[in-house]
Amino acid sequence: MGYNFKENYLSELRKALILAKISNKEVLEIVADYEELYDEAKSNGYSDEAVYNRLGNPVEIAKELGGSFVENFTPYSKKRRGNWVISTAPIFATILFLVIGFVFKLWHPGWLVYMWIPISGILFGGKRSFLSKLPSLSVFVALIAFIILGWFHYWHPGWIVWLLVPVCGVISSSYFTPNNNAFKWEVLDNYTNEKMQFKTHKEAAHHANKLINEGHSVNIKKITN
Repeated sequence: MGYNFKENYLSELRKALILAKISNKEVLEIVADYEELYDEAKSNGYSDEAVYNRLGNPVEIAKELGGSFVENFTPYSKKRRGNWVISTAPIFATILFLVIGFVFKLWHPGWLVYMWIPISGILFGGKRSFLSKLPSLSVFVALIAFIILGWFHYWHPGWIVWLLVPVCGVISSSYFTPNNNAFKWEVLDNYTNEKMQFKTHKEAAHHANKLINEGHSVNIKKITN
């Protein structure tokens, strides 16, 4: 019974962590840490029910580690708005191209309106922040600017706009370079109200287990930067 209880507990924890949108790598690490804590508690003579109470409800653990639960779909308004813009981009670009061509006789550089198709995909086709999209966007912005400048016979020094691409790449990569030295996990001792921060979940879990063995109630949560 003990083995089944443990497997059920770890299975529930794994599912809850996945629903909390925690990365697969961290899910594996967290489940492995809790399995170690479970085995350690059992070796100290705790019953399955006592271990469950000490380690905590899997759903509550996932909430603490991953924040509020996120459904498996994007909020209706944002998802529909983004999909609508992307799906209508070719139609919108074609209509605008024909209007510019027939009315203003600007077939060139009017064809540049078709750049809206990939640009809309970059802007609305994902959950990434705007800064992370800059390198991709900069390519199309530079192309549009270069063609328009060339149309006005400014191919030189218009080529300078292409420098926007590496500049945006540097800005984006610098902003998103991870800080490997940052603390990622926090343990709160509810008995003393003391907080301790750790770089890995395993370190945080072991510290929490020590406090639990001393009869303290603890909370482990992931620190979001």
